[in-house]
This record gives sequence, C-alpha cells and structure tokens, in this order.
Amino acid sequence: MAVHDGKIWALVKNWDIKAASGRLAEKLPAGAQKISIGRVKTSATDSVDDAPVSWLLEYL
Repeated sequence: MAVHDGKIWALVKNWDIKAASGRLAEKLPAGAQKISIGRVKTSATDSVDDAPVSWLLEYL
C-alpha cells in the first residue's frame, strides 16, 4: 500500500495477506488523497497471474 498526500507517495507498507485472512484495517494519515494497493509476487516461481494487480482509491 502506498499513500499520496498531494505532493509525494509517502507511506509505503507491505503485508503478507493470506486468502483465508480476515479484514485488514489501516488508519490513513492526515492529508491522504490517493491510496494505491497492489499485489507483489512472493518469489520467482509465484505464478498467480489471474489475481487483480492493483487498485487506486482516490478521496475527493
């Protein structure tokens, strides 16, 4: 997850989330305008190619 504050992509966090995991709650920092969430392959042999790649949420 990366958070844009209107000037730069500031807060960047990585989580190892499993399919059976529950929801993940994250409080956004003040001034957050855009949130980018993407999937990163876990290894060179990671072959999950049919999963969504990324989401961009924008707060207006």
